[in-house]
Amino acid sequence: MNPSSTERQDKLPPLLVMLFLWFRTHAAPLELILRKPGTAGRAYFSWASFFSVFWVAVFAACVAVNDRQMHAMCVFWIAFMVMAFVHAIAGARARKRGYACHSGYMGDSWIGVIWPWLLRRKGGWWIKSCVEPVLMFFGSIPVFLLCPPLGLYMLVGAFALLGITGYIEERDKRMAEAMNDAVIEQRHLHDLYRRNQ
Repeated sequence: MNPSSTERQDKLPPLLVMLFLWFRTHAAPLELILRKPGTAGRAYFSWASFFSVFWVAVFAACVAVNDRQMHAMCVFWIAFMVMAFVHAIAGARARKRGYACHSGYMGDSWIGVIWPWLLRRKGGWWIKSCVEPVLMFFGSIPVFLLCPPLGLYMLVGAFALLGITGYIEERDKRMAEAMNDAVIEQRHLHDLYRRNQ
């Protein structure tokens, strides 16, 4: 084995990264509602929420066809802004009290808080990658009947939530493979070093 000839495969394709950024931007308002305030990492909602402020407005302008629908999207936008503020304040207070987590942690799902038996049985990641998108998908149907733009936003959001967790799983898998490769390469170099002594 010659470690210097191996190509690094831990980087994801740029198109996939761009798609992930769009998923994060679209899903941020929905994630703020789905996650318990004060449990997310400091950086998780930062840039995604910033871009979502504009994205929700653009989405509403493109999809809403009358004043009632635009009003509903404005209410959604205001609720999003309120939840972003609540999460920011709760996060700052939690960190001041000593709460520590990875800066990119997605936060605890309200589903795990409401149904702790599900959290204990399946785990938080399963709730975020399976239950939240399914609930968002089925929740979008009655909302679509009342306000099509908001229902459509939630429907696309369900797939965005799936895309986010899928991307994170693939990224983490590649990072673990890169760590494993590094361990093997270091052992190989160590053996070469010992042989040359």
